[in-house]
Amino acid sequence: MRILKSFAIALVAITLSATAMAEGKIAVFNAQAAIMNTQAAKKALESLKANPEFAAMTAKFEALRADMAALEKEANTKGMTWNAEEKADYRKKVEFKNADMKLVLEKLRAEEQAAVQRLMQDMIPKAKSALNQVVVAEGISVVIDSKSALYADPAHNITAKVTDKLNKAK
Repeated sequence: MRILKSFAIALVAITLSATAMAEGKIAVFNAQAAIMNTQAAKKALESLKANPEFAAMTAKFEALRADMAALEKEANTKGMTWNAEEKADYRKKVEFKNADMKLVLEKLRAEEQAAVQRLMQDMIPKAKSALNQVVVAEGISVVIDSKSALYADPAHNITAKVTDKLNKAK
């Protein structure tokens, strides 16, 4: 979040400097989307998914999900005949599997968030430069974060243009 806030501050600075050069043209922009849609971001996420530890966690999550489905199927077919002890045992198994799934999912999300944060830190300076290039080239005087805009005509969204500049930059 701090990265996005600092980017927003830089965005305001770019916007103010661009205001002196151009009049009246307004655009919307989503910094995170511009960065995450780059080829570099896609490669980074593919690399994360190919990481043996991440792949093992993903496989573990899928195995737990399959176990839950099997438990549910067993409950649907045999549950009516279970006594109180068997029902309690089933609930305990489900609770344990749910807890395991939740933990693995949290680990997967944490790894993904860490990868995205590293990527954002690496790409923010390039994104600022690409945004500035688009602002100057298009004669834009005001850039608004697309998340803040109540409505914006898609023709005024420069996110894809910035992504294209980022993909072309080395």
